[in-house]
Amino acid sequence: MKTVNVMFVAVLMAVMSFGFAENAERPGVENQDQQLPKVIPLELAMQNPDLVLAMFNQLTKQILVPDKPFYTVKIKYDNRIYFVCGTYGAWMHFFSIQPISKNGIANH
Repeated sequence: MKTVNVMFVAVLMAVMSFGFAENAERPGVENQDQQLPKVIPLELAMQNPDLVLAMFNQLTKQILVPDKPFYTVKIKYDNRIYFVCGTYGAWMHFFSIQPISKNGIANH
């Protein structure tokens, strides 16, 4: 029984050491931080015009239901995943604006 316990502890230590390995050693990935999803409030997301355009391209107003007070949506932008969260009222305001592309033309 002692041998089994010693083996179990050895395996557990080996698995834990793999978990602490540095992520930078993975080939082909320059910046690990950019691979992690980022959670931001809708108000902050609206300060980035390119992110706003990505949100308009990926979302529709049909996601909103008045009974649900808070929404979090997944947006893919600039090779990164963003989780944008906001209240029903904030999202209604978002969908009421007209996004303007880089060339100055309204998209919707």
